[in-house]
Amino acid sequence: MRRAITLKPLVGKRIVVTRAQEDAASLSKLLREAGAEPFEFPTISIEEIEPNNQRDARIQSINDYSYLIFTSQHGVKFFLKHFVRFHEIQKLQDLTVICIGTQTNNCLASYGIKSDFTPRRFQAESIVAFFKKETMIAHKKILIARAQEARNVIEMGLHKQGASVTVLPLYKVTLPQNSEKLKEIFVENHIDLVTFASSKTCSNFFHILGLENKRYLNETNFAVIGPITQKTLQNFGYSKAVVPKKYTIPSLVEAICDYYVEVP
Repeated sequence: MRRAITLKPLVGKRIVVTRAQEDAASLSKLLREAGAEPFEFPTISIEEIEPNNQRDARIQSINDYSYLIFTSQHGVKFFLKHFVRFHEIQKLQDLTVICIGTQTNNCLASYGIKSDFTPRRFQAESIVAFFKKETMIAHKKILIARAQEARNVIEMGLHKQGASVTVLPLYKVTLPQNSEKLKEIFVENHIDLVTFASSKTCSNFFHILGLENKRYLNETNFAVIGPITQKTLQNFGYSKAVVPKKYTIPSLVEAICDYYVEVP
């Protein structure tokens, strides 16, 4: 449960939110509650992949699968959008449904679907570890509903365990064309901190900003959702970042608040 923020430790702090436009509001709201002034600058765009016969065929043949894995709330929304064209939503009760992350779990719940397993650590590696404990996984058919360009950690790990894995790409994460606006945010404001809720938001941020503008980050701190995103940040030369103990948006805001209480 999120710790109540009774004081406003982020008063006067200007924080950039780099999440996709449709996801930014929840983080911005929590930052405002803590006293910060958020600047929303999406460094990713979520685009549904055009309908195709292969996708429809895999959804229609859902009975062939024993497990269904969701890696994001976007995967849930796009999958169910097409699933209900062919099946009743209750049909998913015949599968073991697994998801990564609180938001993904909550999105499933909003459709009346209960996740059978959500790992404590919101990482693909945790899904692989879960299946290592499962018996008779060899030759079981597993469907992964995800982004087109996601890491292949889950499918590679499950292939090694003998499972038959099918990846169902439902959306793609693209790069917005708005580089000048990002530069303006840093030129016109003293930005205290930039938040990254995924590795892609981080890498796209630096791509959009450009190497020639990294000087604007000399007095800027960073906050990342977890160790995978932290490693991406380190690849761009920034070793220091605020990292929450739990990889959720509320925990990220708590960690930022704690940081500024200790280091005003």
